[in-house]
Amino acid sequence: MMVHYRDEGEGPVLFLIHGTFSSLHTFNSWTRILKTQYRIVRLDLPGFALTGPMTDGKYDIEVYLSFLNEFLNNLNIKKCHIAGSSLGGWLAWEYCVAY
Repeated sequence: MMVHYRDEGEGPVLFLIHGTFSSLHTFNSWTRILKTQYRIVRLDLPGFALTGPMTDGKYDIEVYLSFLNEFLNNLNIKKCHIAGSSLGGWLAWEYCVAY
């Protein structure tokens, strides 16, 4: 699946997850400031903004967690700080508990 994401800056990884009816652009201002000290990774979740829909049309929590894990693995990110807003905050919490 094609995923719209941005990977900017250098340093420890900070993975940012947007909320419902939003996109990676939610964190534009934060990224401008934080990318001087962190590697900021952010994406459009499946079903939002420029990332396409899930191929099977399923959007439950387990599907999102698996997707996020595969996304981070594809970028070879083994350890990161993770934060989100709204839906992204819930996904961040659940991801940390699961992984």
